[in-house]
Amino acid sequence: MHLINTFLTAVLAVSVVGSPHQPASPPTANVSVLATFPKPVWNENLAIRGNGYILTTRFDKPEVYQVNPGTGERLLVRAFDASVYSGCLGIAEGDTDIFYVISAPPYDDQLTKINGTNTIFRIDMATFETDGQTIVNNATVTKVIDIDAANILNGMTAYDDNYILVADSVQGIVYEVDLAEGRYVAAVEDPKMKATYNTASPATPLGVNGIKMFRSYLYWTNTAGGFVARVPFNSLEGALGNSSIAITDVPLADDFIIRDDAVAFVCQNQVNTLSVAYLDFRPGSGEPSVKASVIAGSLTSTMLAGVSAAEFSRTEGQAYRLYLTTSGAEGKPINGTTTVGSTVSYIDTSVY
Repeated sequence: MHLINTFLTAVLAVSVVGSPHQPASPPTANVSVLATFPKPVWNENLAIRGNGYILTTRFDKPEVYQVNPGTGERLLVRAFDASVYSGCLGIAEGDTDIFYVISAPPYDDQLTKINGTNTIFRIDMATFETDGQTIVNNATVTKVIDIDAANILNGMTAYDDNYILVADSVQGIVYEVDLAEGRYVAAVEDPKMKATYNTASPATPLGVNGIKMFRSYLYWTNTAGGFVARVPFNSLEGALGNSSIAITDVPLADDFIIRDDAVAFVCQNQVNTLSVAYLDFRPGSGEPSVKASVIAGSLTSTMLAGVSAAEFSRTEGQAYRLYLTTSGAEGKPINGTTTVGSTVSYIDTSVY
């Protein structure tokens, strides 16, 4: 796993034991666009390389791009076989500059797999070289494993250099992949991962979506449920206790990120909004659930149309810069008709 930015760690050290206090009304974020993709591109997820460059996946095609954090210029890192895979979803870094990505099979309008299988690929970016505008040497791409049991894999996070976790949003299961052994197990299947947790007739078939490890907990969004949940977890034993709801008021939550000081930023793809929440780890607090507040976008705004995922910059001096991918509202057009070019954008989170 890559090292956490040392500047950010130092700045936040004073609050690592407890948690920041949630203001009554967090300020509105200013959104800056770094790169725009033509319609109908759907940027689904992203990961940040140690050199600051951004890797982003496409949901509408099985492709991974690199975006220059200074200029916004993009290069195609890998296009997978479009006759086998419909798109790429979660991406995460394991060992240094080694990334793992989900390539998904064809699916229907309820995101049910039609045929084929979900595959995890390994992308070694150490061999990737450019002259600034064109690719000189390609990344080294190898197949890790097929997850035959999964319906459609979505979120991904690295537990450590040896294990990654992937979320099946339709079945409501998180699988653990042993990278060395090339095998997988169903690690967590929790009621709060199901789209039907709150209702027998959810508005979307997506339950567990984004997943992250934070302070020995596995956190996940439930898209249909509109919340972020958590459970104590380790790679050897799986879930170690009962799950709980950590964040509420995040309808149609997609992916998310938690800063070192327990400030969470949640992407709400189909309502085009980004929200912030302040997890409460203060001694004696009981770690209660907290409410999120919208800080950017709106149901009718194109500013963050279909905001799908978030990751912090790794460029020196930009510890508080949060990069965001958007789908251009391809998943749910604004007002039923409006879509725009998808983006890689960013906000300054130092005020949160």
